[in-house]
Amino acid sequence: MIKNIFYILIIFTIISCGQENNRTEERIAATINDTLNITLTDVDTEFSQKLHDILNEVYYFRKLSLDRIIRSKVVELAATESMISIEKYLEENIDVFLTKKNLEKFIIDRRLMTGVPSIKNNTLTSEQYNEKGENPRFKQIYYDSLYEKLTDSLKNIYKIEVNLKPPIHPYTDMSDVKAYFRGNLNSNVTFWEVSDLECSVCRKTTPIYLELYEKYKDKIRFAYVPYSSGVNTSMLLGEYANENNLFWEFHDAIVSSNDNIYQDDYFNELLALGLNLNSYEEIVIDSNSINIMNENIELLNSKRFYGTPSVLINGRLIDPFDIEQIEKRINDELK
Repeated sequence: MIKNIFYILIIFTIISCGQENNRTEERIAATINDTLNITLTDVDTEFSQKLHDILNEVYYFRKLSLDRIIRSKVVELAATESMISIEKYLEENIDVFLTKKNLEKFIIDRRLMTGVPSIKNNTLTSEQYNEKGENPRFKQIYYDSLYEKLTDSLKNIYKIEVNLKPPIHPYTDMSDVKAYFRGNLNSNVTFWEVSDLECSVCRKTTPIYLELYEKYKDKIRFAYVPYSSGVNTSMLLGEYANENNLFWEFHDAIVSSNDNIYQDDYFNELLALGLNLNSYEEIVIDSNSINIMNENIELLNSKRFYGTPSVLINGRLIDPFDIEQIEKRINDELK
């Protein structure tokens, strides 16, 4: 475990240093016959998304650690300003709320004990309580909740500037992939969403991306790239909708649905858009869409994509679930 962490930190340091040097000189990883160079970018591209996942994990734990330190420091500042010790400050602002009544209400509100109306429920063994009739585990959870609420309020009082930044992924050329575009088509900034309309996780995150679209549609270009382990119904019907200039209407209708989606649902959405169809087979028989999608999947596989959703800003992967960082990267690119 320690070796793995050490290895990850070395990778993070190397990548960070490369970024700070603005890549004025391409780092050479190996040379063959004194003439053929293999660059560090070549190496990174070979396992690019896995590297991105590793670096994001390092960033995630750094972010957690930084947050804990900031919380402890703002408590220290508040205690100093109050001219009391940290222990006394926490006692006055947290410990006073640690009553049995408050704890019992907290347990019920948070449903930490399903169906338990009281902290003294007889279904729990005596070992779960101390001599005061308190459950230490639930009490600690309640304390942590109060501490988080207190430090959140202090973080809003003090000026805090966070300089910790997520890793910048090696560039991925997306110019040759099959994609559907909207927004400001002349923008130099492109939000790439590599996704699958039949993926439940993707459908849950896409509405969030729709909010980004509404916010930035006049400033940047939005691209949707269909991707899965193989050609599926939504890809073919989406391409058919695109041939009739209705892809985005089809897309938005599917991702806005909160229900489970079945093959008939995709077909019915096309009918709802006014397309005159007799059957699903009418679309796929003698259709070139299957070849187009297969080629696109192979191309994305060659670029080391292996999961959905994936999000890129101007060709660089970013955590698809970290909306705050996505917006920050967008705004940085717009500068």
